[in-house]
Amino acid sequence: MKERENADRKKIRFLLELSQLSLEKGEIEQSMRERKEAYNLLKKKFPHDKSVVAMAMMIGASYEKTEQFEEAIPFYSDALENITLETRMVQCEDLRVVLLDRLGQCYKQTGDPVAAEKHFKQAIEAYDQLKGKLALSSDSDLEASILSKFDEDILNVFLHYTVLLTVLRRPDDATQTRRRLATIARGSPQLRGQVARINRQVDDYIALEKIREERKLVETKVDEESDFV
Repeated sequence: MKERENADRKKIRFLLELSQLSLEKGEIEQSMRERKEAYNLLKKKFPHDKSVVAMAMMIGASYEKTEQFEEAIPFYSDALENITLETRMVQCEDLRVVLLDRLGQCYKQTGDPVAAEKHFKQAIEAYDQLKGKLALSSDSDLEASILSKFDEDILNVFLHYTVLLTVLRRPDDATQTRRRLATIARGSPQLRGQVARINRQVDDYIALEKIREERKLVETKVDEESDFV
């Protein structure tokens, strides 16, 4: 039994090494095939291993990096479904926030703002629920770095949500979301000194998104005009 398990884990490692070599050669599609093969083997042989979540996130991130957002969604969703494999409460909820944020961004990029907003809202709800539990808890053993990461990850959600609301021309909602972002930053010992930088980052993201939207409109107009040529 132990020998079989070791053989399976060796094969998974081998496939991941092959994937890395393919990537270094510039063979992106081959690299993804090998990575997905490793993931499918991991899920089949070790379904209760929390590395299932990590590998699904890795594949999702690889697709997202190459702007293959539709392909990234199933892997992020898979990771979300298996999130309870992480048994530590704060780390589990932090993963939930990160995954919901990535799903929100992917849905936004595929032109589904309704699904994007739903996932951003779910991430915020998960954050608020855990913060409520922690406020009532007497457990002081949690590391400051873990809580700081949780705050940083929810700031990314508010940042992306603010940009989405701005693009959707909902200025009042965008202002309210941005205000909440600043409140969380000021309430975090590690982040309160970075509020001005965070606000500048929001402005930069919004400006960049507006440029992207304008470029899309121009490209759409050119495509429509070419149909009549």
